[in-house]
Amino acid sequence: MENPYSLVFGKMPGNYIDRELELNEIIETYLEQEPSIRAYALTGLRGCGKTVALSFVEKYFRKREDFIVISLNSDLDMFEQTLEYLSQKKLLDELKISVSVLGVTLEKTQSMESANHKIEQYLECITKKKKRILFTIDEISNTQNIKAFFQSFNIWLRKDYDIVILMAGLKNNILSLQKDDRISFLKRAEKKDLKQLSLNSIMLDYQKNLQLTDKEAGDMALFTKGYSYAFQVLGYLCFRTKKNYKEVIDQFDEKMTNNVYDIIWEDMSQKEKEILQAMFQAKELTTREILCVSQMNKNTYNEYRRILISKDILIDKGYGKIDFTLPRFKEIACRNIELGFWTN
Repeated sequence: MENPYSLVFGKMPGNYIDRELELNEIIETYLEQEPSIRAYALTGLRGCGKTVALSFVEKYFRKREDFIVISLNSDLDMFEQTLEYLSQKKLLDELKISVSVLGVTLEKTQSMESANHKIEQYLECITKKKKRILFTIDEISNTQNIKAFFQSFNIWLRKDYDIVILMAGLKNNILSLQKDDRISFLKRAEKKDLKQLSLNSIMLDYQKNLQLTDKEAGDMALFTKGYSYAFQVLGYLCFRTKKNYKEVIDQFDEKMTNNVYDIIWEDMSQKEKEILQAMFQAKELTTREILCVSQMNKNTYNEYRRILISKDILIDKGYGKIDFTLPRFKEIACRNIELGFWTN
């Protein structure tokens, strides 16, 4: 039997645990005759499963004859990609669209304005054919390339073309784009912050694929804290080595560090790192204990505590208590700081 777990980011594993509540809402909305929401953004911590969730929705709509799915690479010219897809002979034949009647030439366009004009001709015709276009974009960031495309998408919506969009990206990147007044549709986009997977679903998966008892599978599920990538890494290592999860913790730490935690730490501000280090030293993760260790102003602490919770690094446990959302993040961070691998 092949290993059912995958360490490849964005690849849908064979044992994908779906996010039924969040994703079904998107699917049902986009199936409405007049969707109440035309833009959804999947956000969350790196490694929480945004790309896989986006692929799941994409795969569903590719099977439907009333939808056209256009997956765009945000690093490349998004107008050129859209035009290239819409001008495919196979698609035009299926839709019975005559290029000559449309007056669109198929040669490579020379400018963004020209590409945009040609795209609008296709969108108008496809809308009349009662087809809906779903655009999907992964790894959204605040770049001129993306902003230019979104500004056009804004205009296309105002012209009543039947289009919807699903994007995925880090929360801060989405928020920075929403501040642009020229992209009004994005301000109304519904954000789906992908949190932890169901621990019960993880437990059942481990039971099935690793032939474990309730207690063994439950302990493993708790160890992952519901973090999507940790679920895959721990399952992958246990399946491959045939060992108890406690015997593969060193390998787990290595893969989590190299593939996720190094990047998460690097993306943090100096102040965020300082506050986290105070939390690492605290005997209890309470406001009183952390302030005592850090000698920090309470208002400053509360502000950065809020930021770290919004970034899904911390979770509010109530009554002034917090916890880390990521499995073994404290242990891995402390070791890397002590060795000088991670710095402020």
